[in-house]
Amino acid sequence: MTEQHIPTDEHFELVKDHAEWTSGDGVHFNGQGNEALAKQVAESVLENLSTAP
Repeated sequence: MTEQHIPTDEHFELVKDHAEWTSGDGVHFNGQGNEALAKQVAESVLENLSTAP
């Protein structure tokens, strides 16, 4: 992706210190985790749309 200059949105850095954002299975996110991820994704999309060629 970097080589082709395609932007990505890194989710791991957002969630790595927030075990409380996962559901009981330890993999999927609960409401709080989904909200944090949705906010980051929306911000990333808006940022990349405004800088698109």
